[in-house]
Parts: sequence; structure tokens; C-alpha cells
Amino acid sequence: MERRLVRRRGQRLPRRGGRADDAHRRVPVVHGALPHARDAARRRRLGAPGRDQHRGPRGGRRARHRGHHPARGHPAARRRQRGLHRRRDALRPQRRAAPLPRRSGAVVRLTSRSLRRYHGALGRPSGAVGRSSVERSGLLLTLVDDEGHTGRGEASPLPGHSTETLAAVTQALIDVIPRLGEAQDDVAETLRRFPSLDALPSARCAVEVALLDLWGQRRGVSVAALVGFDALRLACNAQPGALVDEDIGERCAAAVARGFGVLKLKAGSIDFTEERKTLEALRARFPGVTWRLDVNGAWTLDEARRRLDALDGLGVQYVEQPCEGAEVFSLGERAVPWAADEALIDPIARQRFLEDQDARRGCAAAVLKPMALGWLAAREAALAAGALGLGVVVTHLLDGPVALAAACELARSLPGAWACGLDRHAGLDAWPEVAVPQAEGAWVRRAEGAGLGLGALG
Repeated sequence: MERRLVRRRGQRLPRRGGRADDAHRRVPVVHGALPHARDAARRRRLGAPGRDQHRGPRGGRRARHRGHHPARGHPAARRRQRGLHRRRDALRPQRRAAPLPRRSGAVVRLTSRSLRRYHGALGRPSGAVGRSSVERSGLLLTLVDDEGHTGRGEASPLPGHSTETLAAVTQALIDVIPRLGEAQDDVAETLRRFPSLDALPSARCAVEVALLDLWGQRRGVSVAALVGFDALRLACNAQPGALVDEDIGERCAAAVARGFGVLKLKAGSIDFTEERKTLEALRARFPGVTWRLDVNGAWTLDEARRRLDALDGLGVQYVEQPCEGAEVFSLGERAVPWAADEALIDPIARQRFLEDQDARRGCAAAVLKPMALGWLAAREAALAAGALGLGVVVTHLLDGPVALAAACELARSLPGAWACGLDRHAGLDAWPEVAVPQAEGAWVRRAEGAGLGLGALG
């Protein structure tokens, strides 16, 4: 007759061949369930506790709570332990918010729509080597719904970098705003009504972000949670300056003192040998730092190949846009990997990058600017790049505070995103002073408020 073990509710069986104590005694039974009375009698003969009771520490009998087992402790203690686990989990990065339906078919009625221009001088020149900006302009789009929620978006194309002009963006938004009387909770579906914005990514970004901000406030969640992923915090890289700056060592020291572990330096001057020596000295001075270089396409294709190999051994994570535009797709495998930035602005080049394995060979990461691509297009490209095993870095286009908050929400919405480039920057000087709650030094964090979490903007 074959025998097997029967596990009582809440009881763990010992491993095969292991010793069992009285509370885990092996009970031989015949195939099939025994009647309750015979089962209880057999248990008593074998010395195992009954179904509804077991012996206490002093030999007396006490009622058995449902699910209580001697090896597991009292249910109340287990509940307290589970509560402890929950408290510990609260200290860990919370990755995902409660799932929200993105396409519930809900429609919001907009009662007010306005467009305002901002213009101002930057506190300090900013930009790549040989390309600087001293002033910045942008548009603020404000949408108010029938419940009084206010959504804001920003359009700030950067001359010499963006594919559109501020004048073209202004005219496009003036044409679109009167027709934006209602908006669906599927923001992408709403934008399909305005194909004129397809060629104007910064204008499209403004409308997308304003609607996402509005829907986030209506549902009481952040923009990142609204699209389905809500990282508690994300590391941020600092941008102390260029390798040719005389005080670059002091700037790097200040960034490290603020808690930054990733530093991005501008490169691409005429004297590459001096830049390499400076980087070598900085690496020796700050051994725990991860280094990124941004050339902004200043090298030729041949120079990029030679210099990427020459940087081997200096701890460089990647060199961003080492040569102009789509030329980076011809770099191939080098000693130091490269990252694509400006090459991804053009939709056709971006599609080639994502579909052609040869174009991505040697690439470490995709650097994405929502103001240059559009917010939803940047997120779509980021998810596609991440699925291909590439790193994803979200950064800015010297935007204002609304665009910076939107970029922070984009970065937090991406699973496995690399340290982003969303520290406070000179472009904010052209706008009224407003706190961006997500941008807190070396980290991008979840804001307290819903939507973008921004306060009043003067």
C-alpha cells in the first residue's frame, strides 16, 4: 500500500529524509481522505496535535488560531512583522504607482486657454565649446478645465539646435488653442487632431505637457504615475563646465561636495591633448566619479574614431555626440563608447538608429531632450532604446521651469533610466523664479503635488 504525507492547514512538511519534531510528525495515510473522526483518532495515536488545538508551552491545551503554526509564531506577531516589511519597503524606491487607465474615454472641457511669452538674459553664457547663448525665449501655455485645475506646458525651441523657430511655434499654437475646447485622457489621441504640430516638436511638447499636467491633477497623481511608472528618485549628473575652463577643478570639487557622482564635461576644443591631460588629472583627483564627455559634434568622423580610442583607460562612461549628426552611426565599436544626442532629433534618423543594428554598434546610450523631440515622442524613443539594451539619459535644452519639471517627470517614468542631465541650469534665469520640486541637487525626486507639482508661476 502506497503511503504519502498529508499537510495540515498552516503546517510545513519537513524535507524528505529530514527529522520531524512532534509538531511536524509524518502521518502515513492511505490514498483518499479519511473521515474526520478516524483522522482525529489516528492523529492522537501518533501524538500529533489535533486539527483545532495544540499544546502550549506548559503542556496545556489552547485553541488554535486559523493559520497559527508553532514554527511561524502567533498571527498577531506575523501581522506586526508584515507591517515592518511595509515600513522597510517605504524606504526603498517605489517604482510603480497604482495602475491608471490611460484610455478610459474620459473627456475634459477646457474653459480657459492662454499663451504667454517669456524672454530674458542668462546669468552666465552657456553652451558647447564655440557655441554660446546669452539670452533665452519661450512660450508658456496654460489650460484651465471646468473643475478649476490648471495645466501648463512650455515651448522653448533653442536657436541653432531645434528644427523650428519660436515665431513658427507661436503661430502654430495661436492657431491650435481656439480648437482645443475638449481633450481626451489619451493625450496622443488628442494631438492627432492637430497634425500641424507634427513638424514642431516644441509646440507639440507644450500641448502634451499641459494636458498631462491637467490630467495628473484631476486624478491626483504625478505625470510619471499617469503614464504608468513612478520612480521615487533618480540620480542626476552635474555639468561643471568645459575641460578648457581654468577653474574646472574647483567646479568639479563643488559638484562632488553637493553629492554628485556623475560629472559631464564639455569637450571638443582645438587641443585634444590638453583636454586629455586635464581629464586625467581630474580622474586622479576624484577617483570615485563617473565621467561623461559632450563634444556636440565638434570632431570629424576620423578624429572621433581616433580620440575615442585615445580616451581608453580614463574611466569615461561615454562621449556624447562625438561627430556631427548621423555621422555617429558610422563610428562602430571603439575603446570608449559613444552616445547619440543631436543625431536623434530628426525622426527619420531616429527611426534608423532604432531599427538598424549596425547604426547602433558601439553606442552606449540615447540622450533625449523632450523639447527637441516632443514629450511623448521622447518617451516612446526611450522605451524603444531601453528594450534594445541601450542606456537612456533624459536632459534639457536650456528650458524654463515648466519644461524642466516635465523632463524630470519623463525621466522618472522610464524603467532603468541612467543618471539624467536635469540639474538646475542657466536657462532658468530667463524665467520668473519658481521652485522645481523634482530637481533637488544630485537627485531627481517625486514632487509632493499632482501633475507637474509646480507652484504659481509669475
